[in-house]
Amino acid sequence: LQEDLIRKHEFEVELHNLTLAESTELVAHELGGDSVDSDLSVFMWERTGGNPGHLVELLRFFSDRELLQVRAGVVTAATGIQNLKDIVPDSMAQVALAGLNHLGEEMEGTLVGDAVARLEGARVIESDASLGVGYMFRDDVTRAVAYGTIPESERRGVHARIADALEQLSPENPSRTAAALAHHRERAGQHAVAVRWFERAARLAMRASLERETVYLVEQWNNACAKLDPSELPPVKTQARMTMLKFLAVARQGVPKDTVDEGKHLDQRLWDALDDNARAAIDYWVGDALAGLGRPERARDRLERAYHSGARDHLRSDAARLIARTYSQAHEIDTAR
Repeated sequence: LQEDLIRKHEFEVELHNLTLAESTELVAHELGGDSVDSDLSVFMWERTGGNPGHLVELLRFFSDRELLQVRAGVVTAATGIQNLKDIVPDSMAQVALAGLNHLGEEMEGTLVGDAVARLEGARVIESDASLGVGYMFRDDVTRAVAYGTIPESERRGVHARIADALEQLSPENPSRTAAALAHHRERAGQHAVAVRWFERAARLAMRASLERETVYLVEQWNNACAKLDPSELPPVKTQARMTMLKFLAVARQGVPKDTVDEGKHLDQRLWDALDDNARAAIDYWVGDALAGLGRPERARDRLERAYHSGARDHLRSDAARLIARTYSQAHEIDTAR
């Protein structure tokens, strides 16, 4: 209806959530009553958050199952208010959240099956073809809109429960990834725990040569650290190692300017917290980046530092090769040899 009005009349109708009084009036109108039992009125309003669409859907559900009645003009719960509380989730938004990733498990309460059918019919969710079981949102926009309707406190609680469940799974279970746990802990507001999981996830990504993912995870680690109290921050050496991970991931992607910038950050702030091998690696990759930027003399200085650092043989060999290249670029062939 809203889309039709916008298309035909070029204006948009904005529907606000109802107050308790307005919600009560709607319930009475829909069921042909003069008034509504106070407990039922509060229950309907709280469960739907005053959303008129959710309220009407819930009324239809109850009416279809004869769970509401009108006696002497008063709308009441036919089998008691507690029975309704047992049937309906804490909020209508949780019905949508249950399908945020997958809705594969059979859930308690008959409302979920009915809600899923309605969501599917409205093309909000669809069957998950990748797993062959369960549901997922039709697209990211729909998912974001549904997620945005859930109060922040409820979101945090849901993410905490998801993380708790994931941690109970076997480490071999593909759903129990460090990255997934980190994101859920972070969204649950458990930033100290999220920091530890983001660190593990970044290290695993680097071992798998997933450089872009490593950069992203280190940045998420930094964001989570920024939300910690000073007393909770990881040790300086851990900060240096994580920054080093990002530096190496950037360097291996072959982005010279970003490599130099990341190397400068390590030089100026964390150099003393790094061991000799890490320092040699910084010198090597910054030298390689400077050579790529057409600065052979500056590149040579860093590469020679890496060569004479006593680092591992393969790094010294690579440094020597690049030093020779800088001399060749300067047409100093004899020195290059």
